[in-house]
Amino acid sequence: MSTTLTGILPALVTPFDREGNLIHASAEKLLQKYKQEQADGLYMLGFTGEGSVMSVSERKAWTETVLSTNSGIIPVLVHVGYSTEEDALELAHHAVRHGATAVSSVPLSNSATLQQNTVYFKKLAEAAELPFYIYWNQEIIDERTGKRAAAEELVEAMSTVRNFAGIKYTDSNFYYLERIKNYNPDINILTGFDTAVIAGRLMGSDGAIGALQSVTCGHMKAMWDYYSAGNLAKAQELQFRANHLYEAIDRPEVGVIAGLKAILEHEGIPGLPKTPVQPVLDPAVRRELLDIYEQHIDNRLQPVT
Repeated sequence: MSTTLTGILPALVTPFDREGNLIHASAEKLLQKYKQEQADGLYMLGFTGEGSVMSVSERKAWTETVLSTNSGIIPVLVHVGYSTEEDALELAHHAVRHGATAVSSVPLSNSATLQQNTVYFKKLAEAAELPFYIYWNQEIIDERTGKRAAAEELVEAMSTVRNFAGIKYTDSNFYYLERIKNYNPDINILTGFDTAVIAGRLMGSDGAIGALQSVTCGHMKAMWDYYSAGNLAKAQELQFRANHLYEAIDRPEVGVIAGLKAILEHEGIPGLPKTPVQPVLDPAVRRELLDIYEQHIDNRLQPVT
């Protein structure tokens, strides 16, 4: 990867039918949507992509479908973590063979140290020979202190990982983000907090990967462009409108993944969550969700001034 990924990168959903089988036909519609809405990249098989509840064979099958359908048009980052180290290495090799732009992984576990994770990340990066991104959704502990590794220590450790490119930074501590950038401005940081995308950018992020972008890509792309053009008031307005939708899908009676897929189904892209996550079935709840979506989200890109 010769350039830093910037802008809006939707987290790609994985569509299933009622029997739990992949709906491969939805890939073309999803890719068409994100091409029209000018997505700057896609991140697949993370939390939103339900990679943690899929088998290795399912993950390979969906990766092949997405990458072949995309044909290299949009940069695609493939998440390979969640399972065993052996599975992750197998999935990394597979992603390379089928044309991924980069590979990514969560840390080994909640208790794994910076030192242990660095060894693991080195193996993945060397196996893939592609840009490697940490999926940062938890603290990484320094074994010497028993506390969260300081930003300078993280940067120093990751400098030993060949092909280390950046972080999917799903963390609300934007001070820590800024410190990482301070120690190495070339680290490609893509925030994962959908509800504070422009706040992350203010503190130095290069772009944003998120679940919400799967249904608000054009809307948030416009938000990003307004911010870049210096129209902070308009960017803030669009962020707040997107946050109305996030609040709606984050309710217990909806659920983030189920809510996203209900909206995509409304747009003609079929797909249900994989069990144990349940789809949004209550008609009143579904209608309320779609009303909020239609009221606040506009994915038609407008000229930015």
